[in-house]
Parts: sequence; structure tokens; C-alpha cells
Amino acid sequence: MNKSQDKRQSQSKLKIKTEQDFMDNILDLDISKPGSAYNYYTREMMAKNKIPKLTDASSQFAPKWKKMSESDKQKYEKMRESDEVRYREHLDICKRFLVNSDDVRERTSPYMMFKIAYVADAIARDVQPAEARKQAKGAWEKLKDSDRKKFEDEFEKNKALMKELHEFNPGRLSAYNLYVRDQCHNHGMSFKEAGANWKAGKVPQKQIEKYEKYAEEENRKKERLVHLWEISNGVKPKKPLGAFKLFLRDLGAEDKLKGNKNSFKTAIKLFEGLSKDKKEEYDREAKKEQLYYTLKLAEYSKHVTSRVGKAPTAFNLYVQDKAPQYEKDDLDAGEMFTMVAKAWKNESANVKSKYEKQAEAAVKELADYREKIKGGERPARNLTAYTHFVREKYADYKKKNSSKAGNEIFEIMAKDWKKMDSKSREHYENVAQKDKIRYEEEIREFEQKYGIRGRTDSTQRLFTDQRRSKSLRSMSGLERLRDSQNRGTSQPKTKSKSKVRKSKSKSKKSSEKVQKTKKTGKSKTKSQTKSQSKKGGKASTKGGKTSRRSSVSSKKSNKSKSKGKGKSTGKGKK
Repeated sequence: MNKSQDKRQSQSKLKIKTEQDFMDNILDLDISKPGSAYNYYTREMMAKNKIPKLTDASSQFAPKWKKMSESDKQKYEKMRESDEVRYREHLDICKRFLVNSDDVRERTSPYMMFKIAYVADAIARDVQPAEARKQAKGAWEKLKDSDRKKFEDEFEKNKALMKELHEFNPGRLSAYNLYVRDQCHNHGMSFKEAGANWKAGKVPQKQIEKYEKYAEEENRKKERLVHLWEISNGVKPKKPLGAFKLFLRDLGAEDKLKGNKNSFKTAIKLFEGLSKDKKEEYDREAKKEQLYYTLKLAEYSKHVTSRVGKAPTAFNLYVQDKAPQYEKDDLDAGEMFTMVAKAWKNESANVKSKYEKQAEAAVKELADYREKIKGGERPARNLTAYTHFVREKYADYKKKNSSKAGNEIFEIMAKDWKKMDSKSREHYENVAQKDKIRYEEEIREFEQKYGIRGRTDSTQRLFTDQRRSKSLRSMSGLERLRDSQNRGTSQPKTKSKSKVRKSKSKSKKSSEKVQKTKKTGKSKTKSQTKSQSKKGGKASTKGGKTSRRSSVSSKKSNKSKSKGKGKSTGKGKK
């Protein structure tokens, strides 16, 4: 066993009760998942034989592991079990003091909250899940009112949290935001006036420091909600910063490296010159970011698979076909699954190959779908007003400052942009606004086409909107795409397509009229053609749905015209 395994197993019992205890022991926490018994064996062999690469060790010792007796393997199985205890304990601690993804799961009732807790506790006591679920209802009925109230209160908290997250704005607050808000609400100042005062430097330094403190406090309070909002909306977590990068960020905020040409080297020297306690502070902060990242990434990976969809295996497809046969027997889901699994093992090679071919086709379909999502069909992001200004004027600035480097030219442009008045900026802001509208329209169309959500606020709200049907929200992206294709609405309706449809329907009507006139040999009046089209809408089968829809739409339009005028039937027209 190597040092890291010894350290992991010695960490399995940590006494953490308060947030201060959590920060004191944060460097000892480890939420990396435990491996299999074979992993512990290969690691031990690598340490003993000084083999650096895992691939070399596995190729050398895999045959020995297969021949090893069960009694010898038991040693490594115990190592895995003890590491499992460490993982569960440390994960519970991190969820308690950082962010718990279970809080984001919407509960349907207090009973369901109790049932989840009861079944989890029963499984820990080696009770079969199916049996635990059956016992849950009786246990709920036997609960005292005081115990039942705990679950009712938890349910109400969950309900309130879900509502708060639905209306939550994850943006960070700044001292400027709080100052403007305070002046507008409490001192009767206009938004423009407050903003102008702040930019002109009319606000005293002490007052600025006060607002900065308030902003820090508000952002700390929002921190937990931001993490929960990101988990619930499937936002990809940013990679965590290390201790040195966090130190660099602080130096940048304090402007200690401004104008320094060798800023990186000076930052390294400053970091190396820190005291042990100060370095440990940065190490703890970096560890906290790493733990947040690990927890959120685990939830994000679940969200991605549910959003894009997973290709079914041959066995999954077999289960879908055979499950309805067992529904009449009133079997539990677990019991039904075990019966289908036994039937799958006994199936012939011909039957299995049929489902394997279907599974291969599904894998190809999903790969094709992923390529389309990530490919060139995704619309380009909208640009800010400042970016449009840079794109338009960069060539002119380069001619005027030909001796200067690119980053220096950008600095000059940034200063000029800040000095620019609202009239000069208006052109670029209008262009940016048009670009934003363009992107939102395109991303919405892209989302509807492929059954996924975009990245703008409007489409994120659309995706997380509780008013959408549960069946649609529970579908993966690929399932939604298939569903829309089956209905014939794989693409959103646009003006051009509606015009095409109208022209097609007109051409169909005109061709029908020509055929009728050829048969009778007489020209018809408008009233006669209308009555015939109505009869044809009911009787014709070749026209199908399109003829029926046209007749229904014409009836609706006639009804809307006749409102307030009494019943305007064919008699009235005559």
C-alpha cells in the first residue's frame, strides 16, 4: 500500500461540526471515487516493483490477478471497502458545508421526502430496496405528528428554494450597483445622475469602501444560491484556480503589478516570500474551489447525458420490447428487471445479434446528432458595443500608432471608449442590440430544431420553465428531436416556410377546381366552389390532413367574421 492510500484510510474519521472545523480540516478532505480491488492490487505492485506507468503494470499483473485465489483477493477487497467509507464520509461533509445537489431536486410531497430517506436508511441496514419501498407507506402512517411535521417543513423549504432559484439572478453585485440602487431608492436621485456622480469621482472614498464591503457580504450570501442555480441549470463549472493563481488575482485587484514589465517573475518572488500561514490560507482556498468543482462537475456530467441523450445498448432495447409482457403480473420494477435479464442470458445468438445491430444504428444516430450540435450550424454569439467599436476602428488606430504593439493599441482604444459620450456610443449600441436580437432568434431556432437549449438567458429560462410539460422536460435532446420529426415539426415555423405552405395549398385548390370544371364542363361561381370545397374537405381521402385543415381554418375564419352580426350562414349571403 502506498502513502496516498495510507493517508486516505487515516482520514476516514474526521470530527467536523462547524464551518471553522471544515476550513481547518479542508486539506485532509478527499472526494475522489474509490477504485476496484484490482486497482488497489496494481497500485501496490507498482510501488513494490517501482513501475511508473499504470499500463505497464496492468499488462504485467493482470494475468496474475486472474489466477489469484478469492482468499488472497479478500485483502484488496477490504482496502476498497475502507476507502468506500472514506469517500462516503468526506462526500457527506462537503455536501453539508459547500453545496448539496439533493437540495435542487424538486420533491412532489412530504411523503416522498420521507420515502427517499426511509429507503436509503433501510438499504444501509441490508434490507432489499423493493421490500423497503413496500414498508415505507406503513411506516409513514405510523409516524407521530411531530415527526411528520419535520418532513412537511422540509418540503415547504424545498418548494421555496425551487421558486427562489427559478427567479434568481446569478450575476455578482458591485459597489457601483449598490450605490446607484441606494441613491435611486432612498435619495430620489435619477439613474443617470447617480451613474454620472460615480464615474466623475464625486463619491467620497469612505463611502465607496462602505459599498464595497456591502457588495462582498451580499456576494458571500449569494454564493450558495449561485452554485445551486448552476447545478439546476446545467451550467458547466469553471476549472478551479490553484493557490498561486488566487494570489495573482489578489495582486491584480490591488494593482500591485501595474506598469511592471516582469510582472510574472515578481509575482513568483512575492508568492515564495509569503509566510507559511499565508500560503496555507491560499492552499485552503484553492482546495475549497477544487471541491466545489468536483461536486458540480459530477452533476454537470449527469445533466449533459440527460440533455444530449445516451445511445441504448442491445440489452436496453431488449428490455423495452419485453417489459410490457411482465406489466400484467404487477411485478416490482426490480423484480421485472431481474426476470428480463435472465431471459436475455438464455436468448439465442440470432436474437441478440438483431438487437446489437439496432444498438449500433442508435450509436451512429447519436454521434451524427452530436456533430450537428457542435458543428457549424450553431449560431455565432452576439458581440458587445465595445467589440463592434474595436472591429470597426482598429485599422484606423493602427495607422495612427504604427510604432506601438497590439496590446498598447487596445489600451488606447479602451481609454477612448471610456471617454466617449452617449451620442458617440449610440451607433455601436444599436448595432450590438440588433446583433443580440439576431443571436436570440437564431439560438431559439437552433434549440427547437435539435431539441436542446441555447446559452442566452431567454433560452435558459425557456428550458427551465416549470410551465413546460413534464414529458417534454424529461426527454433527452435526441428524443425531443425524434418526437418533433415524427410530428413533422422538426424545424420552427418561419415566414418563408409559411409562404411556401400557403402557395402549395393554393396550387392544390386550383388544381382541384380545374379537375372539377373539366368533369362538368361548366364554370362555377364562387359560392358553388366554396360549398364544393367544404364537401370535399369531409369526403376526400387523397387530400388527407391538408384538405381537412384548410376546411377547418376556413370555418374558423367565417366564425370570427360573423361575430356580433348574428349567424351569417349561406342563406344570409344569398
